[in-house]
Amino acid sequence: MTGNAEAVSETGISQRSLYFLANQVYQFSYAKPIYERTGGIFIVPKLKKLLRFKFRLRNTNAFPDVKTFLNTPKLLYRDIKSLQDFHGVIISQSATRIIREKGKSITIFMGHGTGDKKYGGSVQTLESYDYHFISGPKHEEKLRDVGLNLPEKHLIRIGNPRFDAYIKGEVDRESCLDFLGIVDRQRPSILYAPSWSSNHTNLLKFVFRFCRELTRDYNLIVRPHHFEMKYLPLIRTWVKAKGIKHVYFSNPNNLLHEDTFSVFACSDLMISDVSSILYEYLITRQPVIITQNDFDNLHAMPDEMNVASVADQYDGSPGMDIARMVADNLARSNNRDRYQALLENCFYFNDGHSTDRAVEFLSAFT
Repeated sequence: MTGNAEAVSETGISQRSLYFLANQVYQFSYAKPIYERTGGIFIVPKLKKLLRFKFRLRNTNAFPDVKTFLNTPKLLYRDIKSLQDFHGVIISQSATRIIREKGKSITIFMGHGTGDKKYGGSVQTLESYDYHFISGPKHEEKLRDVGLNLPEKHLIRIGNPRFDAYIKGEVDRESCLDFLGIVDRQRPSILYAPSWSSNHTNLLKFVFRFCRELTRDYNLIVRPHHFEMKYLPLIRTWVKAKGIKHVYFSNPNNLLHEDTFSVFACSDLMISDVSSILYEYLITRQPVIITQNDFDNLHAMPDEMNVASVADQYDGSPGMDIARMVADNLARSNNRDRYQALLENCFYFNDGHSTDRAVEFLSAFT
C-alpha cells in the first residue's frame, strides 16, 4: 500500500491494508467504531479538504504508536478515480464510484445513514461495490427501492456499529452536558437536528420559533447539518440579541466531543425532518417529532419501517403549539414500546456487537 506505516492492530488486521473514504468529515463518524478497533488510513478525495479534515479529526487517533500531525488518524489525499495501485479493503461512506483494479482491492459500501432520503449515487455506482455493510431491514429496503437487487453474498449484515457504545453504556451523558455548557439540568433537553437540501433550509424555517417557544420550559440543543453550519453565527447573534436563555449549539463535525450519540445521550426528545438520525435516535427509545418539510426525493417505505407512522408531525401552522406537543410526547407512557418496535424493524441485532461483525468480516481480507 502507499504511504502507510507498518502497524497491526490488536485485531490482527494490518493498518496498511484498510482504508476509509468519505467526502465530508462528519461521514467518517460511521466508520469510526471500526477504525478504533482496526486502525487504517482515511482517504481525503480533494486536496482543498485535507487541512479541514486534519483540523476536524485532531486528537482522534486511536493508535498512539502511529505518529501524525495534530494526532489525527493517518490521512492520505488521493483522487478516487485513480486508486488502481491500492491493495486491501476500501470502506466508503459516500455513494461514489471508486476507480480501482479488481483483484487488487476490495470495496465495501457502508454509507452514512439509513434515512428516507434517496442515495445520491446512481444504481450503477452502488452496484460497483464488491460488498455492502448492511445495518438492517430498512437499509435493504432502500436498496430495493432504487432497483438494486444484490446477490446474498454481497450483503454483509452487521447491524449499526454506531449503536455499540450507546448500548454498552459507554456514552456519558454528564460529559456531554458539561461540554455543551448546559446549566439547568432539571429541565428536559430537546435536540433539534434537521437535515439539509440543496434548494432550501429546514433549519431556518423553524429554529427561531423553537428558540422562543421551547426555552420557556426546556433546554434546546440546535445541531445543524454539516452544510448548514454557516447559519450558526446568525442564529447565535439573534439568540443573544433577544436575550434568550437555555439555547445550546452542537457541531456535527466535532467527532471527538460532540459525536451524534453523545448528543443523543443528553437529550430527552428529538425534533427533525427526514434526517437519518431520526432512525438512529430510535436506539434511545425516546420520542421524536417530525417537522413539515419539502423533501420529495424520498424512499417509499412500509409503515413498519417509517418513523412517520409513529411520530407526531409539526408543520408550524396557526394553532400548533410545539411546546405542548413536546410535553405530550414526553408524558406518553407507551412511547418506548412504539419506538422499540420500530428500532427492531429497521436495524439488525442491536446487541452492542455490530463492530465485532464488521471486524470479523474484514479479517478475512486484511
